[in-house]
Amino acid sequence: MGNGVSGGYNYTPTTVSGITNATSISVGGLSACATLSTGSVRCWGSGIDGQRANGIFNYFRRVRDNILTTGVTQFSMGSRSHSCATVNGGAQCWGGNSYGQLGDGTTTNRWSPVSVTGLSSGVTKVSVNGDNYAGYDSHSCALVNGGVKCWGRNSWGQLGDNSITDRYTPVDVSGLTSGVTDIETGPLHTCAIVAAGAVKCWGRNNSGQLGNNSTTDSRVPVDVVGVTGATQLALTYGSSCAIVAGGAIKCWGYNDVGQLGDGTTSTSLVPVNVTGVTGATSISGNGFDSAFFCAVISGAAKCWGNGGYQRLGNGSGSNQSSPTQVTGLTSGIVSVSTSAMSGCAINTAGGVKCWGNNPYGELGTGGGLSSTPVDALGLQSGVLASDGGYYANCFLVKGGGIKCAGAVIESGLGWTPVPLTSTEVLFP
Repeated sequence: MGNGVSGGYNYTPTTVSGITNATSISVGGLSACATLSTGSVRCWGSGIDGQRANGIFNYFRRVRDNILTTGVTQFSMGSRSHSCATVNGGAQCWGGNSYGQLGDGTTTNRWSPVSVTGLSSGVTKVSVNGDNYAGYDSHSCALVNGGVKCWGRNSWGQLGDNSITDRYTPVDVSGLTSGVTDIETGPLHTCAIVAAGAVKCWGRNNSGQLGNNSTTDSRVPVDVVGVTGATQLALTYGSSCAIVAGGAIKCWGYNDVGQLGDGTTSTSLVPVNVTGVTGATSISGNGFDSAFFCAVISGAAKCWGNGGYQRLGNGSGSNQSSPTQVTGLTSGIVSVSTSAMSGCAINTAGGVKCWGNNPYGELGTGGGLSSTPVDALGLQSGVLASDGGYYANCFLVKGGGIKCAGAVIESGLGWTPVPLTSTEVLFP
């Protein structure tokens, strides 16, 4: 958790050592990073593939400085895979590189950031996804001067270059060399918002997640049917959603537990309206395969899809095929975030309430699983943002500090590819 303690869990939020000037945070499956006001990045948690970029391949208990000391404006973390950042208008990546997802022309894992080949300027966003340890491919994309470039694993055409060849350096996404305003990577597919808020997607399409009325994988971008005015995307395994004009939400793809939110459990190859939604301002769908979404709708927190482990926060534990009110959070909510099996919401006072599964203390409540929202201890005001990983939630507080709750990674979890000795597990 970055607080100097290893070999256990934190059941209430704990202050991350050495960080007082954070401006943003991102949480992956087993690690987390913060961008500081100086433009540097600090990371903590698991380092099984070098995600923290401090030159060491291992698990750690303390916050460590990266060699990225200035110029960082945005970054993205994959689950147990790799990370990328925009640095002085260019792109740099670090971590696992089995499929060339670092973009440096090799498949060599890198424990320190390396420049992505050919992306030294014009980069405004990077987005990465994949999981080297859960069978998901790993790929990366960047928004560059209004166009999209991707690299890494390409088994389903998720790089969009009309091939299924892995790419160790960035390639242009076919037809998307200008006019793109946002990108989002899913585990096996990718989507972009283009002119007039239309959406294009490419890659794996076994469940209709490309939204083009087909189940045929596409190696090039295809139009999502009937979407205009899109402002934000959220992707999970097999499903995609977009906030569109008027604050409505449209979703498409796999729908076995109601994650499309249209009142059915029928998979849809084209976008369907999420039932009864107007005034949506943000949407969150965890990058793993948890099959649920949460959104802020007219100031209220609502969730739908997989209700297992009390993910939806409505007290039932049942799947919901349309948005269900998170108990007690009917107004004054400004943002929501999701982890693999929990959710958190921030209200206008900066207070945090969380719900769902709590095996590693990720709710910050000091207790066990909670079917409805409960206060994250010590976080009743002053919280600006939150983010969820696999078994952890982190919170950005006023003054730039970050507090986290959840798992302190141990070698016994079986996710590390090399044995760890007692002297390797901890920093001195």
